[in-house]
Amino acid sequence: MPLHTKRPFTYPLWIYLSCSLLFLVVLSLAQLAIPTLSENSGWPYFLVVIVILFTLYLASSKNLLNQLKTNFEVQRPSKKMLLYMISCLFLCQTLFSFSDALVEGLLNLIGHSATEQIEAASGSSTTWSMFFYTICLAPLCEELLFRGFLYQSFLKCGKNFAIFFSALLFGLYHANIVQTPFAFVLGIVLGYITAIYGLKYAIFLHIFNNLVLGEIFDLCLQHFPQISGPLLEVTHFSFVLIALYFLYHYRIKIKSFYQRAPFSKKVWRQATFNLPFCLILVTTFGLMFLTLN
Repeated sequence: MPLHTKRPFTYPLWIYLSCSLLFLVVLSLAQLAIPTLSENSGWPYFLVVIVILFTLYLASSKNLLNQLKTNFEVQRPSKKMLLYMISCLFLCQTLFSFSDALVEGLLNLIGHSATEQIEAASGSSTTWSMFFYTICLAPLCEELLFRGFLYQSFLKCGKNFAIFFSALLFGLYHANIVQTPFAFVLGIVLGYITAIYGLKYAIFLHIFNNLVLGEIFDLCLQHFPQISGPLLEVTHFSFVLIALYFLYHYRIKIKSFYQRAPFSKKVWRQATFNLPFCLILVTTFGLMFLTLN
């Protein structure tokens, strides 16, 4: 399909928007149907995941499904490269800790606060069902949507564009003023891993991020703060140093990877100046500001 048409963008964007709305609608209906369910229950989210994955399956062509199978595992990374990948997750978490403080400070200057959104982005699960959703179903569903369906749909416009635009949508999907920048950066990392090694490893790292850097770290700090606090700080700092070394050591390779397919201003205009993307921006920023304190 030629790039001068907007079909390569509008169709996947409509599917993304549909999945976002289905998430809200199905979750609301499930909670209305079973009012006795706890707010922290993960069971309604199980239904959401099934609906979204079924929608993606119906929306995917046979060619796209074949591409997903082919791209599931491109090559196996070495143990050293896996260590570098994990260290980049720690670096992303560090950036998140700085960004939420910056955003909160700027909002305080105009008389607002994002404390509820910060708690929603960093809080651990309080039920086993939500724990299972957070560490397993959410990463699987999100990776199939963003590094699967959307990334593969945008590949015809260039690998770098597919990585960055799917990462942008990944950030907007969270509709959280403090989590969106973090999710965008994390999306770039996971997109790069998908492009080089395959979707399988993006799913694995997403699960690792939610399980270890989210749930396990939070549980340790809640129950053993005096012991785990200093230990986790040293661990976190060590992995951040490894990530910085990796970025410096492989800077030429990373730079050359992105220089192979430079961004086209025309492609970005076509991707962003259309009805579904405008609706995505309006609904996302609307949800962000409606939930401010």
